Formats: sequence, structure tokens, C-alpha cells
Amino acid sequence: MNHPSIELLLPVLFLILLFLVFGWFLKKVKQKQYGDTKSVRIHSSISVGPNQRIILIESMDEWLLVGASGQQINTLLHFDHQTKNKCLNENKHFPHPNKNV
Repeated sequence: MNHPSIELLLPVLFLILLFLVFGWFLKKVKQKQYGDTKSVRIHSSISVGPNQRIILIESMDEWLLVGASGQQINTLLHFDHQTKNKCLNENKHFPHPNKNV
């Protein structure tokens, strides 16, 4: 007692399941290819002009303040773990790049 609707529905469900499994597989392969993205965090970003941004990035125990445009990325400031903690504990802003810390 096979109904024509069941005969059409089963292959469609199988194809949907196949696409879902294939998408899950691609997601897993992509994560392994690019590594762990949790080791780099963007804490803040502000636009300062067309296609120009200033971005505060944390990577492991270092913080970087970078300027990014459509053509290049430049490091504006570099903070190690001790400098960052000192500034945060004193409840002050990060030091000016021309001052020695």
C-alpha cells in the first residue's frame, strides 16, 4: 500500500537531510582550516573616515591599537600584559604612544 505522496516525500526529505549534513561538514572543515578564532578578539572599533577605522584588538596577552584603511593596516600602539593591567588597575586611559611607560 504505497502512496504516491510518500514515494515523492521520502527522496525530498533525504535530499534535505543530505544538504544539512553537507553544510555541517563544511562548517567543521572550515573551522579546522582557519584554527581557533577565539585567540583574537576585537574589543572596539570606530570609523574615522571613509574606509578608515581604528580598532582595538586583543591577542593572547597583548593588545594592539591599529589603523585600517582599504589599502593597509598600521599598528598605532602595542600594549603588553603588564602595561594593560597597570592602566586598567589605575582606572586611566591607555598611555600616549610618545610617552615611555
